[in-house]
Amino acid sequence: TIRLSQFILHPGYNETGPAGSPFDIAVASLSRVPSPPIGPIPLLVSEVTVPGSEITAFGYGTNDEGTDSILKAESFVVSEARGGNLIVVGDGDTSICPGDSGGPAVYTTKSGTVALAGVNSFGSELCSDAASDFFGFVDIQFLPVFDFIVSQVPDLAAG
Repeated sequence: TIRLSQFILHPGYNETGPAGSPFDIAVASLSRVPSPPIGPIPLLVSEVTVPGSEITAFGYGTNDEGTDSILKAESFVVSEARGGNLIVVGDGDTSICPGDSGGPAVYTTKSGTVALAGVNSFGSELCSDAASDFFGFVDIQFLPVFDFIVSQVPDLAAG
């Protein structure tokens, strides 16, 4: 476990606001470098994430069987980019699970760079409920979100 030394919520975040707010994002600083050390993921700026783009989401959330604390990754195709969110309609087999919020969603550019495209934000109650498999990611390319991240981490690389 590594403690945070700083945690800054986006100023537009509203805890009681509607699900799918594009301001459901924060920047955190770790109190020490992890071992083994990991570096930041560059922000996606070289290409635009649009419907049809494939992103890979990561999270430690609880799945339908009640298992948690295991890093999971799954690829999804963006169905819609709307109001600062990347929306995905799942296939009933995979989804963002409760507890995955805040995890990265990455995109591999045409040049092969893996860059941060979004942050897991909201989803259905169950991980694989085909009837409600609608979830989304805060789109870091949404200017109010991008500007917030860069204002907090000005030396963050672009991908």
